[in-house]
Amino acid sequence: MPERRQAAGGTLIVGGGFAGAYVARLLGRHGATIVNPDNFMLYTPLLPEAAAATLEPRHVVVPLRQMCPHAELLLGQVTSRDPAGRTVVAETLGGTFEIAYERLVVALGAVPRTFPVPGLAEHGRGFKDVADAIALRNHLLRSLESAAARLDRTEAERDLGFVFVGAGYAGVEALAELNDLAHAAVRRSYPMLRDVRQRWVLVDAAPSILAEIPPNLGEYTHRYLETKRGIRRRRRCAGDGPGVAERERAAFQSHVTGRERGAAERSAGGCGDGDSREAAANPRRHRLVADEELIAARHGSPRGARASRACPARSDVDAPGRVHLRRAVGTSAPSR
Repeated sequence: MPERRQAAGGTLIVGGGFAGAYVARLLGRHGATIVNPDNFMLYTPLLPEAAAATLEPRHVVVPLRQMCPHAELLLGQVTSRDPAGRTVVAETLGGTFEIAYERLVVALGAVPRTFPVPGLAEHGRGFKDVADAIALRNHLLRSLESAAARLDRTEAERDLGFVFVGAGYAGVEALAELNDLAHAAVRRSYPMLRDVRQRWVLVDAAPSILAEIPPNLGEYTHRYLETKRGIRRRRRCAGDGPGVAERERAAFQSHVTGRERGAAERSAGGCGDGDSREAAANPRRHRLVADEELIAARHGSPRGARASRACPARSDVDAPGRVHLRRAVGTSAPSR
């Protein structure tokens, strides 16, 4: 039988990412209990810099106890919820607890998913957390070592072929950072590879890269990558037949996937489905459907700080797309 405990300040926050951590921070001395698998918040926009060793991995995380000094932190995960009793069961490092709450904030973020690009699931490498960033950097350095040891130039070129799937922020920035790392390493430590061609390819289904920014900036970035860096871009559309991961398997050793809006395997994606085809068939599965104030539609009590894609559009929302953290925990609206 799990031990019973009360959420600090009556607020239970499930998830310690951007949304969950900032809710706890904004609550301040009112207190909150955070249930999260890790004791840190990962600043995901800096993952490419961590992968390329521009920054140390410890510089892309923030300790939750330091960021939210008045919050109670339990390392673990929530396994069940009783809406009527306003309790959840959480398995933590300190044991299994039944946690009672007055307000529940659901800020779980997203889980990796696989897009239907042939060959990607078999050959792709994820880019979602610090461990992925370090593994990706180590893989790049091992590829350089492998190429340096080759007697066959064709095999060496194959070791130095990289495909990035996803032309959002994550894919483009990760590609550029790792491209810099590879060329700098060759200049500095691998004289035998200076004449060996490196092949870097960016694959995406969208007509342009970096769709999140103004088109002229995306076009400038595309031209710069092609003319200054020698990076090719390929558009992969549904119905094209075999994907680049299969079609060019003989020419490329590594396939890397982009994170967050990157249309890639093991990316942070917008929903929690494990497969995009299933997600297309069941668009609301694993989603928390919420109103414009991120209050769950069916339960009323839980606040979803990661449900913006399932929110209805409302003209009276003063900042569309913005997560109103103070509203999410029931306090006063943020001042302008």
